[in-house]
Amino acid sequence: MSWNGPDRDGKTAAFGLPILQKLMEGPRKRVRVLIVAPTRELAEQIHEAIGQLGRKTKLKSVTVYGGVKQNPQVRNCRKAPRSSWPAPVA
Repeated sequence: MSWNGPDRDGKTAAFGLPILQKLMEGPRKRVRVLIVAPTRELAEQIHEAIGQLGRKTKLKSVTVYGGVKQNPQVRNCRKAPRSSWPAPVA
């Protein structure tokens, strides 16, 4: 899925809310969604937006991207509560 448009116009909510709804209905304790973004900055923005949209769902989101050390990212994934979470990746 790809949309072009100005920042802050609801694109993340438009695809994020149905994803969160589907996650709420299914099993937990594993990664069930992977959101791919072309840049780290966009991955972080998506991560923050998904966190806000799903703040009362107990679902968690983790951002993983290249160009930085892998070990801290792996630790973040392990520290996150075992729940289903979208993982924006750049």
